[in-house]
Parts: sequence; structure tokens; C-alpha cells
Amino acid sequence: MRRVEEIIDMARKLSQNTSYSQSNGVPQDVFVQYLNNAQDALTMEVTNLKTKYFKKQTIVDVVPNQEVYPYPDDCLIQHLDTIQWTDSPSGTYWQSLYKTTTKEKITLRPGYPFAYIPFEDGIYFNPPIQRGKLYITYVREPKRLQKRSGKVQTFSVISGKLLNLTVDINEQSFDLSELKKNEFLCLVDKLGNVKISNIPYTCVNDLGQLQMNFTLGTVQPALGDYVICGQDVINKPEWPDLCEGYLIKHMVYEAKYSDSSAWSDAAVKDMQMHFMKLSNIFATMSDDITAVVINNLDYIGF
Repeated sequence: MRRVEEIIDMARKLSQNTSYSQSNGVPQDVFVQYLNNAQDALTMEVTNLKTKYFKKQTIVDVVPNQEVYPYPDDCLIQHLDTIQWTDSPSGTYWQSLYKTTTKEKITLRPGYPFAYIPFEDGIYFNPPIQRGKLYITYVREPKRLQKRSGKVQTFSVISGKLLNLTVDINEQSFDLSELKKNEFLCLVDKLGNVKISNIPYTCVNDLGQLQMNFTLGTVQPALGDYVICGQDVINKPEWPDLCEGYLIKHMVYEAKYSDSSAWSDAAVKDMQMHFMKLSNIFATMSDDITAVVINNLDYIGF
């Protein structure tokens, strides 16, 4: 999949919105919103196929006497797949818990759960858990997409801490307004791959100088990296390359007709037909039951 800027360039050409400035035309940040809207539409369509495409796993430590456990931060609207529990510190044996809809609170034999109940405010267990670990498999949200807002020209690292960096104000991607309205940034390489995420920063000035006090890990910034603004944002969609056409088509129609409620019947049908072709590919990934073995003799002629 290409970078956000490259996808936007194609959508601008196809929608005849190539000319824009601060006072005329459709600004770049609006096209970024069009792209995220297209991604949201694709996420809803794919999720409705029950494919669990963005499946992810996490291990959570049990807190004694804690009644409710929050959903993972990137969980897509309570889309839990499975939850397993172990009371072994080493996690040598995991017991699968059943999803239930009962509203009855069971307190018999606390510490040995057999089921979980998803509620709006979190995950409850029957009976309550006292120790161990939870192994949660869920469907996550795709990360939000963001354009470049500057190219790293200089930076300062002292004792493993990134203290400041300067972006090139003469470079095409420089966007002072985007830098000023955000408090976090991510660094990506020239290909759009994320290197460092969620760097808090302050003190943006007109010369492109940013101040921060961020402890670096093994990955270091480099001259020529690019800044994208926001938390947990990315510069390249996480979808397969086959999905790029759907995203661009959705952006073009939104640029022409505004939100989807105002689209023409032809545009709506075109999007439906395009996704119908993609759906056959995503549907093959489903791990739902596709066949049931009949082992009753009454049905097999004996």
C-alpha cells in the first residue's frame, strides 16, 4: 500500500481537485479525513463479514478483587474473540472461558471462572477472578492515517533522551498549523514506515523547532525522517494492496458529493459492486463453521 500523500494525490487527480491553497480548493487535511472515512467504511464492511481480519492478542495480569476489566485500548467495539485464563504464574495451562449473556452474578467458588460477560464498561467474569492471567484475543481497530507535517532537519539526543528537533520549513510537507494543534507526533522513514510513536512535544515556533523530553529505545531518529502528528497514527494504510482502489474510489465520491448520504445511486452501487469483489477474498479468511460432520446413522443410510 502506498503512503497517504500518494493515495491523496491520485484521489485529487481523479476528482479534479489538484489545485488548492490556504484560501482556495480542498485542503490537504480534508483529504486526510476523506481517507480515514474510506477506511472506516471498509472496516465496517469487512467486520460485517465476520472475518476478524485485524485479530490481535494480549495478556492481562489479574488484579485480586477487581470486578471489571477494561477492553484493550484498540479493541473494535467489544469485538472479543476468545478469553482464556490461567492461575499458573508461568501460564503452562490455559482454560477457555465461555461467553455468556446471563445477568446473574455468581459468587460461588470465587477465583475459578467459567465464563465472561461483555458489558459497556468492561468485561465481567463469573465467578470473580482472584489470581492468574487472562489471554485475550480480539479484533482491533486499524490505526488512523495521517499525512506528513515536516521533514527532520536537525535533532538533539542527550543521554538517550530526544530533547528537540527541527523540521525543514522550506520542504513541501511542512504544515505549521498541524504541528501547532497537536501535542504528540510519530516519526516515519521516507517510505512511510513508523519508527517511533507517541512523542509528546511542546513549543512549536514558526521556524519549525519542537521541544520534547522523550526517552528513546533501540530505534533512533535520523535526518530525513518525517513527522506525522497525533497518537498512534501511521502514514501507510495497514490493508492489503488490493484495497487501495476501494479507498481511492470512496475518497473521489466524497470529494465530489460530500458525505455518503448525498451520493448518487450510481455512486452507491459502484461502491457496493467494488466491495463485492473484495468480500470474496476476505470471506475466505473466516474461521467460523463452514461444514458440520453428520455422524448419526439415520442420516447416512445404515
